[in-house]
Amino acid sequence: MKGVNDFFRKVNDAEKMKRYLSDHSSSIKIYCFFLLLVFIFYHLFSDGDFSFLLTLSSVISMFSFLMVFLKIEMNKSCAGVSLKMMECYVVLNTSRLISIVPFEGYLPYDKSGDWLYQLVEAVSLFINCCIVYLCRYKYKNTYDSNNDIFNNLFLIIPAFVIAIFVHPSLNSFLPADVAWSFALYLESVCVLPQLSMFQKEGKVAAFTTHFLASQAFSKCHTKN
Repeated sequence: MKGVNDFFRKVNDAEKMKRYLSDHSSSIKIYCFFLLLVFIFYHLFSDGDFSFLLTLSSVISMFSFLMVFLKIEMNKSCAGVSLKMMECYVVLNTSRLISIVPFEGYLPYDKSGDWLYQLVEAVSLFINCCIVYLCRYKYKNTYDSNNDIFNNLFLIIPAFVIAIFVHPSLNSFLPADVAWSFALYLESVCVLPQLSMFQKEGKVAAFTTHFLASQAFSKCHTKN
């Protein structure tokens, strides 16, 4: 409530509101672009079917990755970003693409399942790889490896083992069904390295909180 009250106080103060909009202009533009994108996708590709929520979830997730990438490039720094988490996302997006590109069992039923859903997942993978590259190479001097110490193999390996034994069979092809389940299980825990990093650093970067909020919001659509 405090944050909401602070925002409304800024709205009532024209000068503070102007300064707020100026300081957050890039984020506001990104959010406006995202809302426009969702509006276009919904009207062009949705048949009003609930399965579009799966595509919407992927679009929101892609948007959150894009925000992180742009913030890193604008700040010329990957401080506050967990490389271990992003590596998990690279693994799970790759696994998900394996299960949906040559198969149709886990695709949305509406028109977005023809190619849009797959494209969004592929773009997400590309952005994730770019973020990993920025953290490992381009801005490696700004990456806080001392606080990003959560071993992501402790997430990847158990998720894969569980997927082998517990998985649906909508693709009627074991490797693809396991790949879908593996991505789903890993996605539910892959933010833990970032949360661990928050705890170690004792501070939270604003854009990473936006990222986590967007990821959580996208998962709500997946569950629905």
